[in-house]
Amino acid sequence: MASRRKIWRWVLGPPLVLALVAFLGWQRPWDSTQPLRLERLRFEHGGIARKTLVYDPKAGGPRPLVIVLHGGMSMAERGVRQSNFNALAKREGFLVAYPDGTGPNPYFFHSWNAGHCCGGPMRAKVDDVGLVGAVIDRLVASGRVDPARVYVTGFSAGGMLAHKAGIELPGKITAIAPVSGALFGDEPAPKAPLSVMMVRYAGDTTVPGEGVGPGVGYGFATRDLISVDAAGAYWAKAGGCGEARASTAAGYRKVEWPACASGVEVAAYTVDGGEHAWPGGGFDSTARIWDFFKHQTRPGVAALSGGEVPFSVAPSGAR
Repeated sequence: MASRRKIWRWVLGPPLVLALVAFLGWQRPWDSTQPLRLERLRFEHGGIARKTLVYDPKAGGPRPLVIVLHGGMSMAERGVRQSNFNALAKREGFLVAYPDGTGPNPYFFHSWNAGHCCGGPMRAKVDDVGLVGAVIDRLVASGRVDPARVYVTGFSAGGMLAHKAGIELPGKITAIAPVSGALFGDEPAPKAPLSVMMVRYAGDTTVPGEGVGPGVGYGFATRDLISVDAAGAYWAKAGGCGEARASTAAGYRKVEWPACASGVEVAAYTVDGGEHAWPGGGFDSTARIWDFFKHQTRPGVAALSGGEVPFSVAPSGAR
């Protein structure tokens, strides 16, 4: 009997792991060469000890902040390598924060509560939107971040959380850029218009641009996903934007919703080929996301300085 169970573990184990990897974004990073001088921001939120890695390439006054939300079954450290934002932040002078999700093991396989996804954090109703807001508040209060220039991006489950944070935290977030992250179709209207840039690979069958996706029964999401065009229309309606307009260029297709009465921008990029991964190579998603973010500001929001909120800082290798 023991040998039979061992055989079944070998037969079912690897395919199951591969399925989990495919769905939740444990892809090989397309570029992992970047500086890794990171601070650790630690505090309790919602009764849970939370960790956020912070990359601050220079000292100085309030600067833009980009928050990067890792994919499911991943970690903040994975988000650092996968997105490659640190190298760009070093050149451009902005801060990057990488919050860590939650999971049964403190060191790996973490995810997010994005409403209808994903897994344990969803079922436990972990307040991950509140966590994003708390990270913003602490970094703004430290005097290092301009509250008018706070941006959120994320991959897969992290992209879904970026959508949710944008819907619920318009007073804190200037723009979002979900990568291979979807909406579910039952979201309330956003509390305010928001600039949104969506990016995905055409070959992504895990969070497909056409919608539907894994849906009920896979254990990760409790509702099917809507298409990227429907997600764009959702944000365009909130922004008072015009009808969708599509164009193509070498290696990608772009859909934008122009002439937004609120002054926001809404666009979606579908990159040729690929899979469920952060698009890189010929289409540098990280550079394009930053190019989109850096032109977005929230009018009437003054920069703050001073009054740093205490938090513990440890070398990036510390646990």
